[in-house]
Amino acid sequence: MSQNNIYLIGMMGAGKSTIGKELAKKLHYGFVDSDELIEKSVDKSVMQIFATQGERYFRIVEEDILTTISHQENVVVATGGGCILSRNNRQKMAKTGLRIFLEVDIDILYCRLQKCYARPLAKSKDDLRKIYAQRYDLYRDCDYIVDAAKSIDIVLESVVNFLLRNK
Repeated sequence: MSQNNIYLIGMMGAGKSTIGKELAKKLHYGFVDSDELIEKSVDKSVMQIFATQGERYFRIVEEDILTTISHQENVVVATGGGCILSRNNRQKMAKTGLRIFLEVDIDILYCRLQKCYARPLAKSKDDLRKIYAQRYDLYRDCDYIVDAAKSIDIVLESVVNFLLRNK
């Protein structure tokens, strides 16, 4: 199993997909968005999966998808915000790459998410706060933490510098 993947973890709205695509270009890596793969595998949107099969089913599919991804090499992975809830997922990511937490303040996350209606768990700022509180320690148990409220260029520079120091 490869150990050179990069897993971007953090809350919905933290910028995992946006940062991930740019980071992959910079590193000449492939890019994978786990939520997109989940949607393709069941031919439904994340919202539809949550509405029809529920979160538990979604997490099972998510774990299967991460297993497949973890066997790839040289990929930047934008994980789903709740991916770290599974111990198996956390172990797979730790064994096959570096985990980078894109940390963003709740107020900024909420503002970003107001522009996106496809987030099944974030209906209010209080919901977001509760979810973040439940996941925060799991997010922080990673290889690197970056302030993702900054510009994309600054975030990318910070992550690339970390990667260069840890080759």
